[in-house]
Amino acid sequence: MNTACTEEASKDEAPKEAEEAELGLVNLSFPDAVQLLEDPCIWIGDTSATVHITPHAVGMVPNKDDKMKGLAITVGNGAQEMTAMNGTIKGQMFNKNGIGVGMAILNDVAYSPQMKYNLCSL
Repeated sequence: MNTACTEEASKDEAPKEAEEAELGLVNLSFPDAVQLLEDPCIWIGDTSATVHITPHAVGMVPNKDDKMKGLAITVGNGAQEMTAMNGTIKGQMFNKNGIGVGMAILNDVAYSPQMKYNLCSL
């Protein structure tokens, strides 16, 4: 097989796969979308969040002098949730096509097991 043709075919197929991946996310049913948002690896950029917050302690490195432990955070419905720990989380960033674009470090992430989603303060 000619490698030039294989490379050319790969170039032609890449946009199609990216388009299919993007359309796949558009076609999620509501229960599937909610389940995706509850994944510990998915973070929601939230312009109204005052702090980064997660209900998942997995992968979190606790702050040594956790001055923010026990902090009351007011959430969207007006209720206040208490934080159990604060720390740092390292992770990989992906674009909308699932292609890795770099590493990320979130500092001062509040852990509150009562929360439902990972929220990244923007």
